[in-house]
Amino acid sequence: MGLLYLVFTTGRCNLRCLYCGGSFDPRVVPWSVQYDVEDLKGFMEGDPEPIVGFYGGEPLLNVEFIERVMDEIPDAIYLIQTNGLLVERLDEAYWRRFDTVLLSIDGRRETTDYYRGKGVYDRVLKAARWLRERGFRGDLIARMAISEQSEPYAEITHLLSLKLFDHIHWQLDAVWSDRWRDFKGWAWHRYLPDMKRLIELWIREAERGRILGLVPILGVLKAAISGRPLSRPPCGAGSTALSISTDGRVLACPIAVEESWAELGDVRHNTWRECIGHVGIGE
Repeated sequence: MGLLYLVFTTGRCNLRCLYCGGSFDPRVVPWSVQYDVEDLKGFMEGDPEPIVGFYGGEPLLNVEFIERVMDEIPDAIYLIQTNGLLVERLDEAYWRRFDTVLLSIDGRRETTDYYRGKGVYDRVLKAARWLRERGFRGDLIARMAISEQSEPYAEITHLLSLKLFDHIHWQLDAVWSDRWRDFKGWAWHRYLPDMKRLIELWIREAERGRILGLVPILGVLKAAISGRPLSRPPCGAGSTALSISTDGRVLACPIAVEESWAELGDVRHNTWRECIGHVGIGE
């Protein structure tokens, strides 16, 4: 398996979610791609099985770039993380080539619409059904952000009950936000008890022969069963995953767009071999 390349198609977003605030500052992550697809192709040359993940902003605001990349690099494995509101902009033939689609949804309607905007929940579910109806047969993942108003067990089990998604993945809103009133109290009294309940649910279902696609649990189990420890960090930032900003900078992490330590090179002047292994996470 090759490297994962998280390719920003734009720094612009069509939503203003409470936990991230919407678009990147265009002075930091430009809203249009400033390098050529040939540069990207050259950067990845020699990678036997590259995995390209389209990222943003909202990646579907630049479908022309997505189509050019998929046309010019036809043998890559493709995935996309999208809010799902613009799925019809990309031709159905391209959707059928994706291995994985991550749709941003935060759980129940009231939670999703509180953080992401009124009506977003229904539009995301409509997008999920639209993708299946148009022939997408890959891994459909519900990509959650869990924050202070979230009830993790209720949100996650609700998404399981829809039977729309193959997997559910979540991340804590603990990066950008200064809105938390009591993060530590929430973690001890809400998040950790709910995680215990989820693990108990997962075990009960496994004993009945059903494996729930809860990505964080599956990741820990894989490490435990295989005997191989998780990489540091488990996301592979800077080692098995590289991020490419719209300005051509190669970054260890797609969130660290303003951090000098995360800058590993430039897609126009370097190769993937020159960029990996320079950023490590200690104990």
